[in-house]
Amino acid sequence: LGCVRVARDAKSGLGLYATRPIASGELLAAEKPLAKIVCDTTAARTCGLCFFQADDDLPIRCVCRNQWFCSEACSDLAKSTALHPPEECAALGTAGFLKLSADERDLARLALRLHRAGVQHVLDNLCSVRPMSAKSTNDPIYAAVAAAASFASKALRLPRPDQDALADALLRCSCNQYGLYAPGWSEVALAIFTRHLHLFNHSCYPNACTDHFAAVPRNQGPHDSAAYAVGAHGPPVEVRCVRPIPAGAQVLQTYVHTRQPVNRRQAALDHAYRFSCACERCQDDAMCEEDDVLHPLMCPASGCSLLLVDGERARCVLCGEDGDVESD
Repeated sequence: LGCVRVARDAKSGLGLYATRPIASGELLAAEKPLAKIVCDTTAARTCGLCFFQADDDLPIRCVCRNQWFCSEACSDLAKSTALHPPEECAALGTAGFLKLSADERDLARLALRLHRAGVQHVLDNLCSVRPMSAKSTNDPIYAAVAAAASFASKALRLPRPDQDALADALLRCSCNQYGLYAPGWSEVALAIFTRHLHLFNHSCYPNACTDHFAAVPRNQGPHDSAAYAVGAHGPPVEVRCVRPIPAGAQVLQTYVHTRQPVNRRQAALDHAYRFSCACERCQDDAMCEEDDVLHPLMCPASGCSLLLVDGERARCVLCGEDGDVESD
């Protein structure tokens, strides 16, 4: 974190701020996930170790029938690390797991990983916008968390107090987790960070973004799978600058799809994070048009993401395609 520092703002709480002028393309932060899972909806086409995503179902399916791998090397390494240990494999093969919804299955697998990583560590480092004390039966996120925590606790044979702590940790993760995406905004994985990456606050006019293209491999293992034995959760996820940031300014990512209209962005933020965005793009109606201030930063591919500009080269952070570097 050489070019950013952690500071507290009265309105937005803890955040990350530039310690010097930062140029487009610079690395802002990189962190290995505390826990990382393949999303249930893409599991058959996404390697459970290296997260390589194929066009069709992968060749190797685990005996639990809920995890796939692109190679024997990835399968063997996952089983010997925290990415797919025997107790998780046994839990995912039960009828109780199959009864859960897709979202609940994602949370259940995350709960199994958090139990190994340390639930208390999550409780000590992540905040929640939905206190567990409320326990609202009308909140679908709480309902999913409760179901996943109950399953994970039974699979791990945890006593009831530990189940409550696990549910609290999952709830905190639900509003701090990173989704990692492949081209077309297909969510491939969920990752949890507790050091720096969870401190990036939101703006619909971001000056930073997650480099999804670098985080989701496009080349099949096993040639790169050895890296995933270190820390058991793969290489660090990187956040980079997408437009110049002056010294002292807050470094901001977007929590929603930047191409969505303002009403859909606000609805998504309210549902998941319980706040509304008041950035310049949301406040100024002129900026909400298709050809707005984000246009020079956008990948030319329809429905894609932001361009990562590094010198004279621009690359989409989602699909990896080259774009045009537009001058001011």
